[in-house]
Amino acid sequence: MYLFIDANIFLSFYHLTSEDLAELEKLAVLIQNKEIDLLLPQQIIDETWRNRASKINDSLQAFKKTRFSIPYPAYCKDYQQYEKMRKHQKILEDYHSEMIKLIQRDIDLKELKADKLLIRLFDLGNVIERTPEIIYKARERIDIGNPPGKKNSLGDAVNWESLLSATPKHFSLNLIADDSDFYSPLDSGKLNEFLYDEWHTAKETKIIFYRRLSDFFKIHFKDINLETELEKDQLIEQLSGSGSFANTHAVIAKLSRYSGFTQKQVEDIIQALLLNNQISMIVDDDDVHEFYKHIYDEYFFSIMEYYDELEEMLRINKPKIEKEDDEIPF
Repeated sequence: MYLFIDANIFLSFYHLTSEDLAELEKLAVLIQNKEIDLLLPQQIIDETWRNRASKINDSLQAFKKTRFSIPYPAYCKDYQQYEKMRKHQKILEDYHSEMIKLIQRDIDLKELKADKLLIRLFDLGNVIERTPEIIYKARERIDIGNPPGKKNSLGDAVNWESLLSATPKHFSLNLIADDSDFYSPLDSGKLNEFLYDEWHTAKETKIIFYRRLSDFFKIHFKDINLETELEKDQLIEQLSGSGSFANTHAVIAKLSRYSGFTQKQVEDIIQALLLNNQISMIVDDDDVHEFYKHIYDEYFFSIMEYYDELEEMLRINKPKIEKEDDEIPF
């Protein structure tokens, strides 16, 4: 079985729990046992390591900025619990500082659990060298406007040409990519029609497209369960179908605990806001607004088609209108 995993999927490993990363070790075993042939264009390896720091920084900055300060009214000092709370607060701050140092050390040494798994997968994979011929074909593809890829960006085109050059005829390919350069503008769950036809013509076989690693596992290896991704998917589904303001607040609170979302998950979160009035009617509430503002800021370059609607709904770059005292809120 031939398998291609795009760089954005590999980078999502940095947002997975230890339990999910342990589950993904099963993927490494499958590759080691030759049940899967992981096709690894050199471009994918370079893109993953090149974007590693920014992906880690997504969640690390928020953790670093965490403060454990408690506003104590003056009369709190009259209670015996006051000194105990101050003492434990200092201990918590020390633990926080110590953990940041240990995390930074592991980042510098590439010893995060996600690092170790990626290094193992890259060692086991079938690396496809980035030859001058592949680069030439990729540049020609971009110049004439064929997918995948964007103008002045050869990355995805290099990956595609690498796959075409390395995969034999009559062997199907499983392709996992959460990237608009690959999926169909008509149906984001399907491969771009041009790419599908090109592959079928060149290889005389099919290519199977997935936007999430978990979807691939559900079909081919059901014993590999990514619980974190499943939980996020279930919460986003609950958000989309929320039937009350209270439920919306509850789901938003749970989703806010996660540090990273896939492109598909981001799209579903935005669609929930645009289509469900149990969310849009309370988008100015602090928790809902903060959550969607974070989505807007964090995934700015991935949600171009929603810019205008989000900016309008979130009042971005627009001054908020203060209500008069006698105005009735609704």
